[in-house]
Amino acid sequence: MHVQLGPPAFRSAPRLAVVASVTAALALTLPAVPSAGGALTAALAPSEVPSAAPAQVGSWQAVALPGATCGGPDRAPYEYFLSPAPGEAAGILFVLSGGGACLKEGPAPQGASGTAAQLYCMNYGNFRDPFFTRVTFAGDLAPAAVIPVFRRADPANPFRAHHFVAVPYCTGDVHAGAMTVPHDYDPQPESTFEVLHRGHLNVAAVAADVRERFPDDLPVVLTGFSAGGFGSIYNFPLFVSLWPRTAVVSDAGNAPDAPGSLLQREAARVAERWGARELLPAYCREDRCLSDTLHLLAAHARAHDGRDGRPWRPFGLLQGQQDGTLVDYLEVSACGYQLALSRGLAAALAADNLRAFVPATDRHVFGAVNPLESPFRSLGGVDPIAWAGALATATSAAELPPSALDPWLPCNPVRLALTAR
Repeated sequence: MHVQLGPPAFRSAPRLAVVASVTAALALTLPAVPSAGGALTAALAPSEVPSAAPAQVGSWQAVALPGATCGGPDRAPYEYFLSPAPGEAAGILFVLSGGGACLKEGPAPQGASGTAAQLYCMNYGNFRDPFFTRVTFAGDLAPAAVIPVFRRADPANPFRAHHFVAVPYCTGDVHAGAMTVPHDYDPQPESTFEVLHRGHLNVAAVAADVRERFPDDLPVVLTGFSAGGFGSIYNFPLFVSLWPRTAVVSDAGNAPDAPGSLLQREAARVAERWGARELLPAYCREDRCLSDTLHLLAAHARAHDGRDGRPWRPFGLLQGQQDGTLVDYLEVSACGYQLALSRGLAAALAADNLRAFVPATDRHVFGAVNPLESPFRSLGGVDPIAWAGALATATSAAELPPSALDPWLPCNPVRLALTAR
């Protein structure tokens, strides 16, 4: 059974009603196409590096970015949300939002719902982020209640003294698209349904604006949930080029090398539609770097282990063993996903600057919580937020926390062999 972020009672609670939308907002994602390289020279049409005066919404600021837009037919203007540290900043925390992602042409089949409908780009509304919006950030309760790393008053929050940057999502490309020309998803010759996959360009615009506002060389933590977890992996090369002290913590953004998965089948076509292939870093250019985000994360780690002239950086992932949301998006069995994840981890964890939090659960996302439920812990009692904080602030392999790997959930040999539904 897939673990949801909130039971019906939570969703109907009047005072927390706005928080309920986090389930849809973070239940996200899948495809995977790395947005690696490009820097601020990426096309931000029509403007160059954007800058705008922020509008106050609660204790946050909404920052509009000229030239940055959402990807749907309406081309809605794009903005991000900023909460500067009240005193001397310990660093900058970038949180990339989750949301759906589309891999398939045409409209969803009649009667399709949930993931089966969200995979079709003509169902654009399904992957527009409903949580990282002015409505939620104007009411301080919602972001802080659901996302513990945004709690400034919590002494247990390892990121409480950071500048907070919340990066919305509305491009259907897991923050990885670099297209300036939309793709028409409507198969009817006389009709069009254009989606502009520019998630990476929007992230680059946010990064440029934040760099301008905070020019000091601060440590950076790049993280995100689901689609944002994928995006943190794809956009790492951009961030480390701007902030050499960038750490990555990907939350529920790992698509391992599961034979026959939807992402594996569609990676080449998706890369072309999204303009993603040219964004791959020089040290990971093969096709697998498009379809296997765990492989790409491990490649980042190997390239930044301090041995090739690049700065030593820490990398971490939080991933449920049988993630019920990614299982549906990738169109693989729970045991097939688990088998691919275990194989990928065996290779990835050979890098001494990469650690993993992999609890025995089908839960999707650990950095967003239901405030009415007890905090999640691994079977070994490890708190994912504290673990992520220890990893992100490490300056050497000796300071990294150990991986928190629960015993694998039971899967009999027959089920393990079924890597695709």
